[in-house]
Amino acid sequence: FKSIEDIHNRLLQKGGALSLQVDTTATPRHNNGAIFVQTVCDYPLVEAISQNVVKHPVLPDAASRAKLQESQSAKYTEKYADYIHLGVVEWRKAHAEHAKMGKKAVLFVMTDDTRNCDEVAEHLRRTYSEFEDEESVLVIHTKKNGDISESATGKDKEELERLRKQANEIDRTDSPYKAIVSVLMLKEGWDVRNVTTIVGLRAYAAQSNILPEQTLGRGLRKMYAGAVEEYVSVV
Repeated sequence: FKSIEDIHNRLLQKGGALSLQVDTTATPRHNNGAIFVQTVCDYPLVEAISQNVVKHPVLPDAASRAKLQESQSAKYTEKYADYIHLGVVEWRKAHAEHAKMGKKAVLFVMTDDTRNCDEVAEHLRRTYSEFEDEESVLVIHTKKNGDISESATGKDKEELERLRKQANEIDRTDSPYKAIVSVLMLKEGWDVRNVTTIVGLRAYAAQSNILPEQTLGRGLRKMYAGAVEEYVSVV
């Protein structure tokens, strides 16, 4: 924005001006839920779902949801063990379904901090045979704004580029990763289509409702061309 403002100011000196600046955003709302006053056109997520532009978010069946309980344990993975397990159960169903079409299903787990992020990844590897291979779970530490964190991972530039590449290529059948565990969503052009199951292990209480939409957004891109209805299961 600062660069655009500089261009505008230089044009003013020459008797010209920028007349219009148009931005697009997935979340055109303030933290209190009010829509930006300068919004020209709003295309809500519910409309995109009803018009079959994106996957349809679905909840696991009521019987499965009724069994979900937060444990009193101070250990993050013990506290949310039921939620993680239901996520894996839902992912297994999607995995079997999409494998028939030659596609892979990806599990996305969102935690609240990097320490718990590592703990969930280790829990998946230790508890479920599908994830026991070190390279089946991709852990991505992010900063508060959703960008990949350099400090949390202590990674050099080359490693960070490799991490971005692994994340962006996770849809490919030659990628070993079946799950992504992250603190926040990746916002740097993450065009992954094969997320079929999302497990959100953090608070979603903010009035703006931006975080739930952003989390959902990680799994809404469709895997198949055409009018076929696709689903993303949300725990």
